[in-house]
Amino acid sequence: MGKGISLDLKKVPFSRRSASFMFFEEDNSGGGVSDRERFRHNDAPLLYSGEDEAEKGYTPGLYVTVSSHGSTIRRKGLLSITPTRNGAPADYTYSASPSLLTIRSGDDAVEIIIGNGGSIRARGRGLGLRFFTKMEFMEGAAVLPDGTVCLEIVGIYFVGGNFYFRAIDGEIRLDAPYNNQTCRTDAATVDLIPSESGTFEAAIFAMNPSEYGVAEYKPFDECLGEIRSDFDDFRRLYGSGDTDLAELCEYLVWINYQDMDRESAAPNLKADMIFSGRIRDVLAKMFHQPLHTPAVRDPRAALDIMLGVFAHISGGMLPSETSRNRILYGAFPPAFGFAVLELLKNPGADTLPGERLKSLYDGMSAHYDWWKATRSFGENSFSYAMPRECGFDAASYALYDFPLETPDLYTWLALYAEALAALARAAGIGDAEIWTARAGALRDALISGLWDGERFVCRGALSGKTFRCESLLAYLPVILGERLPREIISKLATDLGDDAKFMSGRGFLSESRESVHFAGGVSGRGAVDLSLQHVFILGLRAAGCRETADRAAAAVISGIETFGARDVVVPDGAQPERVPADNGDSVAASAALAILGNRGKE
Repeated sequence: MGKGISLDLKKVPFSRRSASFMFFEEDNSGGGVSDRERFRHNDAPLLYSGEDEAEKGYTPGLYVTVSSHGSTIRRKGLLSITPTRNGAPADYTYSASPSLLTIRSGDDAVEIIIGNGGSIRARGRGLGLRFFTKMEFMEGAAVLPDGTVCLEIVGIYFVGGNFYFRAIDGEIRLDAPYNNQTCRTDAATVDLIPSESGTFEAAIFAMNPSEYGVAEYKPFDECLGEIRSDFDDFRRLYGSGDTDLAELCEYLVWINYQDMDRESAAPNLKADMIFSGRIRDVLAKMFHQPLHTPAVRDPRAALDIMLGVFAHISGGMLPSETSRNRILYGAFPPAFGFAVLELLKNPGADTLPGERLKSLYDGMSAHYDWWKATRSFGENSFSYAMPRECGFDAASYALYDFPLETPDLYTWLALYAEALAALARAAGIGDAEIWTARAGALRDALISGLWDGERFVCRGALSGKTFRCESLLAYLPVILGERLPREIISKLATDLGDDAKFMSGRGFLSESRESVHFAGGVSGRGAVDLSLQHVFILGLRAAGCRETADRAAAAVISGIETFGARDVVVPDGAQPERVPADNGDSVAASAALAILGNRGKE
């Protein structure tokens, strides 16, 4: 389908949708930061004792690891991988596409794919492959009775991974001597050794294939073809164009898709979700799910993403984040209204099944009622209870009185009510007029309560104090377009397009440059946050402010082309060095796709 991008594994991992394994290149740019120090920085208990190899830095090279759900520790569960020739390490180069990782030494090669069920499949000709790791207390290595080699890289933090090696061709050998002085195995080496014909093939699983019945050995080339077809099918959901940038962004989203917990009796991950990252912050943030859907050209796929969020609803409340090992309920910006209204503009939206639309209507109406019951102090009054509920922990909102009435919350909820009216009509429910009236009342409350004639302000819901706000969030009402008086839209668009305020060469700043709180390197306080760029750009275009929208779109695209698909971009100068552990590629990719795709050009 695409031209076939080449992945730089120093910046993005090699993996696939629904897999736990991933490969990346360690260049030691993050060396010297130990797991112990990371725990101190997170104010967690210090549970580690003994020497930490991370303090010395990791040897540059290729590594494989397993996503640790809910973990914030980058390097747990790592195995270094090195090709071998006649049992000795061989010099090598590598290349990686979205479907295949190839390691070459001279005319010989090892090929690696992420196969069925997320397992690793590896084959080589003229070369073997060595996996090595240093081990901690409670980690183990063994050869099981059926010949499977097992490494349990768990340690005292319980955020590592299991590796079960099985030979299909050739031999697997484990070297993991027990140290009587430390009362543990200090290190483990697993060698995949070629047969007499000079070839090997192996499968690696995250769980014991004998115990769980997950072993499946389709021919390697058949698996490779399935991976390529799966990625091509995934790309068709977006239709963002046949460019390297579009393909890279789609790849980043693809590898961040994780399947629901289908085997668990009490699952935390109740639907397929888009995760924030694969190495750190291995979790799905619910705020990001609806903001992703404008990038999706297939209306059924976009609807499924939103319905997946509402699979987690409990008593009208949604979680702010979830992963396989935890679910955290908490308020977050209710962006579903914006997403639904964008969805209903999508060609083919009129073919969406009525029962699916009704399911979304039921979930959204229950969630709106939760906001009304828990975040309202009067008719048509809504407020955030604490700063982080706005979606950006460091936003200047945090300096004001809470509970806090804010322009963005009224905007999100006005669009929420409008979307519920549209869903009611589409699903044949008779509540459309009620929701339309609520949407109008919320817009009126926004203008009468928070517009001071020059800008939107914030107001303490209990104190009654008003706060002049220079956060980008306070300019979100611009996406209401013609629903607001033209003079308000014009004023907001003028400030957004002002280089001395919000416009930058990389997109809209999250805080005005004129603000005393501006900090260009901080998400929510001045940096360019990719998660909201496409919301403003699509909203400005719909409001008729095309010039400002196009300038911002060009800036965002240029920034992504130059620095890669990042969640957060500093507005000036060079970006911090990028390593595979950087988080949040999926949301940045979503923004790029929404802007680059057909929806962003309308």
